[in-house]
Amino acid sequence: MQILLYLREVGPGIHEDHGAEHAGSSPLEWSNVANSEAEAEAAKTNETSNEDSAGSDVTSIFVSRVYANVVEKKPPEYWNYSAYEIHLGNGTNYLLGQSLGGGHYGEAFVSNKRDTDEVCVVKLLHSIHRSRIKRELHIMNILKGGPNIVELMDVIESPKTNYTAFVFEFVNSTFWPDLRRVVTDYDVRYYMFEMLRTLDYAHSRGIMHRDVKPNNIMIDHDKNRTIRLIDWGLGEFYYPNEVYSVHVATRQYKGPELLLGYGTYDYSLDLWSLGCVLAGIIFHKTPFFDGEDDGEVLQEIIKVLGNDDLYEYADKYELKVPDAVKVELGKGSPKKDWTQFINLKYLELVSMDALDLVDNLVRYDHRERLSAYEAMGHPYFAPVREPRTESDSKYQSDGAEDYYHARVDVDNRNDAEVDGD
Repeated sequence: MQILLYLREVGPGIHEDHGAEHAGSSPLEWSNVANSEAEAEAAKTNETSNEDSAGSDVTSIFVSRVYANVVEKKPPEYWNYSAYEIHLGNGTNYLLGQSLGGGHYGEAFVSNKRDTDEVCVVKLLHSIHRSRIKRELHIMNILKGGPNIVELMDVIESPKTNYTAFVFEFVNSTFWPDLRRVVTDYDVRYYMFEMLRTLDYAHSRGIMHRDVKPNNIMIDHDKNRTIRLIDWGLGEFYYPNEVYSVHVATRQYKGPELLLGYGTYDYSLDLWSLGCVLAGIIFHKTPFFDGEDDGEVLQEIIKVLGNDDLYEYADKYELKVPDAVKVELGKGSPKKDWTQFINLKYLELVSMDALDLVDNLVRYDHRERLSAYEAMGHPYFAPVREPRTESDSKYQSDGAEDYYHARVDVDNRNDAEVDGD
């Protein structure tokens, strides 16, 4: 109770509850939250655009609420990545240095370009099928130049192994555990807003990332707060009613739809993952949902979101809750209040708006989650849209002003070009 009183009574400043009257609102209402008539009008424009892009299937519970038919409206060369031609650069032009780490699909190295001495990152791919390499390259080509999209500089083959390697721009990323200790409330809002810009840009072009997590968000906190979303290897084009593999995303950031075997998911998967990232930061618990396997992660989710909504979600989409989960937790487990997870040492990162945003992203029902565009209109990001101090103004989001109008104009132009083909 004392924590709640603190959050409600805190004076003007970064923790002021800009949207107290909206707390608990449904996701669809956030597209109407704006701090000026111009933003309100832009939100209306976007709402119409989303309805148009979704087409006649927008009311189906098995189809994305937003950008449902973007890919279907494009010509074959837009989505047919199997026809993508890979143009290889000079592999001997790169000098590999220190390893940045790796995973199942590859290992990244800090590298230097010999002819310019430019620092870059070379990611060696481990025995990945050619079609998957083409998909990632094609997606990165479509997203090239978008907000916070990591720049693909070159594609080469390792002289020693003949493995394909991608060459990316170098971001001197702050180690995530260190970053959590130094970020301010404004920093968190800024970085989350930028990630939403990135996701909305990708989603508006019919592309899901499917592996949003801290390790794929590169942040150079000490130099102009540079941020990039990397690793589009699991990226995929969205088609209504398409059944996708549920073996995507990193375990701790998998949405309930993946854990319950629901293959007809959509862009909202990325919003669940980003919501988990945000929860991990403000509650100082990363990953927020931890577990050694998918079953344990699902149980951790249930301990927070409760059982009743899980069974309702499963019934709605005709999904089966694992018997082990039923036995472990039974029924009647209530959803916990987000205030129960507040770490008093990091109270400055928490506000009523922050808790409400997490609540609107970390939801069982993927159709009830905010879209990336809707989340950008959430009161939590008011300070980013309208910085209050000269220091904050220096790092105002490039997309905070006229971003909505600009994106809609680009989308309209792209649709006109497709229609004219």
